[in-house]
Amino acid sequence: MRSIMKNSIKLFLIVGIFFSLLSSVGCHKKEDNVIKIGAILPLTGALAGFEEEYLRGIELATRDIKNVEVIIEDGKGNPKESILAFNKFYNIQGIKIFLVVECPVVLAIKPLIVHKEALLFADASRPEITEENHWNIFRHSDCAYQKANFLYSVS
Repeated sequence: MRSIMKNSIKLFLIVGIFFSLLSSVGCHKKEDNVIKIGAILPLTGALAGFEEEYLRGIELATRDIKNVEVIIEDGKGNPKESILAFNKFYNIQGIKIFLVVECPVVLAIKPLIVHKEALLFADASRPEITEENHWNIFRHSDCAYQKANFLYSVS
């Protein structure tokens, strides 16, 4: 659990730094000067349990960044619910940058991200998330097979 929290905080810090750098060179919305990021998290449902760590990571990453707003939707750890949240963010709120967790959800949203050329930061370990090397999909977790190989090598 500690490792998940550390990785989550690292992800959100990296994302925060990345977007603060982007905003300093003028790559943000001109109408409101705020970069909006849609976070689809399992706040409830079968995959809930680590939401507090993610929420703390978001708070820590954005605390001192004035022009970044992270809007959170409960995807319930369910791919269908998470796609609804993605569509709400993208089609209604105009959000093009996403933080998404859990492999089934990331894999369900990935085709939409690729098709709509949005930006995805994923906290998930399935290798097929990034194996096609799309310019707009970033995964910070090790692949599950990398972890398995490491555990096998030290046993």
